[in-house]
Amino acid sequence: MGNEMSRYQTLPLLFPGSYLDRIDEARRHMDRQEWQEAATILQRVVQRINGLPEQRRLPHSDPAEFRNLAASSLVTALAKLGDWEGATELCRHLQEWDEETIDHWRRQVHVLEMERGDVEAGQEGLLAIATAEPDRFWHWMALAQESLMRDQTRYVEDALAQAERLAGRVETAEDDLSAPGLVHVWRFYLYRLQGRWDEAGEAWRLAASSDAEIAENQEIVMLMYLEAGLPEKAERYLDEADLGKNLVLYYQALIAYQRGDRVRAQHLWRQALAAIDEDEEYVNPALRAMVLCHLGESRLALAELLEDYQASRTYSVRTAIALALGWAMEGNLEAALTNLELAREGAMDTPHHQGLINAVDWLHFEQLVADAGIREALRPYFKAPAPAG
Repeated sequence: MGNEMSRYQTLPLLFPGSYLDRIDEARRHMDRQEWQEAATILQRVVQRINGLPEQRRLPHSDPAEFRNLAASSLVTALAKLGDWEGATELCRHLQEWDEETIDHWRRQVHVLEMERGDVEAGQEGLLAIATAEPDRFWHWMALAQESLMRDQTRYVEDALAQAERLAGRVETAEDDLSAPGLVHVWRFYLYRLQGRWDEAGEAWRLAASSDAEIAENQEIVMLMYLEAGLPEKAERYLDEADLGKNLVLYYQALIAYQRGDRVRAQHLWRQALAAIDEDEEYVNPALRAMVLCHLGESRLALAELLEDYQASRTYSVRTAIALALGWAMEGNLEAALTNLELAREGAMDTPHHQGLINAVDWLHFEQLVADAGIREALRPYFKAPAPAG
């Protein structure tokens, strides 16, 4: 939480067989969700460094920093393996080993409680830390964030108010969001979860005014209104937001589609495709593929996405969803399921996720996939629409 872990980036470059090389190898396993392989490597690194003479692993020495870096990743791997006792014990060791990140690991003990399913106990633990030390911004933010990640609103409004009180004195790393911007972002997620749509939109506006990085992600408000079945609010927001011609046409088509105006939607899909093709600076293969699918060109969409992946080796959540749609339209259930699983995993760490893909994305599958059996098999991957209000 915060920038407490950033100093590890200053460690020496890795070389074959070094501690950092082994940690990097473990993290590659983690990227592939090979948790046991990662845990085995990381445990060996931690044990090997702990076996060194104490003089060689003094605080801030390279071996001590490597041990702490390995141990921090090992906490994640053990949690993924369900070894909650081992992960919690390691958090307590890290509090002893690394005084600069002690607050993070104190909180992490309670985050692990929430991850293993004891959400109320975890919340109470985070609240106790924040209440005992009320002038610590990250204590309150941890309580708000971890609660909202699990769709729990208890304590959140007050926690965000306390965090906002402290935000002006918090320094964040250069690449991180500002503290005020962070508060507004999470207030947006709170209001969205509660169905307070206008207040959520205002919270995002305040967040965007605090951070240019947030301002670049204006689509999230559009998706909120569409997910809630509020096309009029989506249209008004579309008039205000600076999304660019390509996305404006795309969302206008999607709104028409959501309303059941298929003729207007098809006209707008064609306009969106033309606008994408005319804009030489705009590169968004996943968006173009979605438009192609709506124009009945699923085979071409698949070919272009696969060709782009071969060239760029980049694979986003949006790419996975577009590939899943294309394969589903072509009748390949196995490929569609594989890509939806990747999309779900890629979005897992986003708030209000619930392990499911945005309900707006289901609209494409519901209308474009002809095979009812395939639709039925894919439906559990998507959230249900939020109740309009």
